[in-house]
Amino acid sequence: MKIGLIGAGVSGLSLAFLIKKYLPNASIYVIDKNISGKIKTKILEFNNTKYFIELGPDSLVYNEKFNKINTEFNLDKLNIIFFSNNPNYVFFNNKIYKIPTNIPDFLLSNLISLKSKFQFVLDLFKEIKYSQDDTLLTFCQKNFNNEFNEKILYPLFSNVFSTDIDKLSIIPLIPYLKNIKTNILKNKSTKFFNFKNGLYSLTEYLYNFLKDNKVKFINENLINFELKDNGYLLKTENNYLEVSKLFFTIPAFDLNQIINNSLSDLSNLNKNPVLFDLLKNLTYLLKSISYHSSYIYILVLNKFLNKKINGILFKEHNIFKAISFFSKKWNNSINDNIKDDKNYSKKNKIEFLRIFFKNKFDKDLNYLIKELNKINLLENIKLNDILYSEYVEWEDSILTNDINLFKNLKEIKIIANKLREYDIYILANFIGGSSIIDRLHNSIEFINEFINDYKKEKLKIK
Repeated sequence: MKIGLIGAGVSGLSLAFLIKKYLPNASIYVIDKNISGKIKTKILEFNNTKYFIELGPDSLVYNEKFNKINTEFNLDKLNIIFFSNNPNYVFFNNKIYKIPTNIPDFLLSNLISLKSKFQFVLDLFKEIKYSQDDTLLTFCQKNFNNEFNEKILYPLFSNVFSTDIDKLSIIPLIPYLKNIKTNILKNKSTKFFNFKNGLYSLTEYLYNFLKDNKVKFINENLINFELKDNGYLLKTENNYLEVSKLFFTIPAFDLNQIINNSLSDLSNLNKNPVLFDLLKNLTYLLKSISYHSSYIYILVLNKFLNKKINGILFKEHNIFKAISFFSKKWNNSINDNIKDDKNYSKKNKIEFLRIFFKNKFDKDLNYLIKELNKINLLENIKLNDILYSEYVEWEDSILTNDINLFKNLKEIKIIANKLREYDIYILANFIGGSSIIDRLHNSIEFINEFINDYKKEKLKIK
């Protein structure tokens, strides 16, 4: 069995890992220019202490899927760092308020009125309401009262999801939000984790396993594929490759482009009209899935601002959408044997800011500092306070609400299942969930189905 696997993000690498684990004789070719996808970790050294900062996702959510994932991928090898959801703070009317993490603390909080508190408690016991065209904003409006939304949920979610909550589709977030609700009702904090050397160590671990097991990586983009008698001919930027099975673990807009390129090749038209129609319908649906980009500046400061705050949401700012503060979220030092030494740790404390922009940022760092210093929480930041800075663009990275999104995703799943008959398999976040934990778990479920299908196929041949 010769497999062409398109996509080397966490979905592609984890799927290739499991195929090699359970079908060691399979020949796998992973095609992608960008190993590890959106996961990017920088290791920085200041004052003889090493720190990691995440340029992409910053942590994984611990939930009921974790034990299964840990067993399949043996993640303990990566030195998991667990941390509870440390108290979050919201900046409101020039004051900082702690966001309570359990119902008793919530009832004692001075952040919102007594009426809103009791309304929220009642809302917790109601069934979550949502529809196919809901954004995160409209979801909050349906399920919680205005004051609670304005003072807690809007700033918190804008910080967590790093995007405009009036654009973000609710559909991929529903499992995450249900998990938070369950934890609140059980008086438990949502728990997160990372690895000693950051999230990149996860994709690096998967990549090294695959290299050691003779999986071949073609560091090019796939241009198109052509139907052959025993499979598919893949055309990359500089290579041709014949495979018997084709796996896609890439975003909708990339898959749409590849299918369009393939359908425009006349040699594909008459070989299998049913397959052609399936792919044509799929590309029509993929076009309807809307994504938007997120533009971010990472700043590491050499002085600790001592602000007990998780993030700020800006409604009327000219360039900022939100700012996240990371030094309070977890201890991101990766040096051994220093977290017990309080003085050393305090001396080497850094502040890690993640600044989200409304649009692409085309100004210089001096302009950014000037705008930051207008916020009374961040006054007196100077250029020489910045130890490290990097501008990051998450192009087309966030699934945006659009009309009939739920219906279209359902139809995409139906077509994806039919394409399996033609040895084309689609495993992507627009089908199975957007978080890293979802992607690892989806790979496990997917490989179980694939192995069962493969065994049935071999029995038929015999």
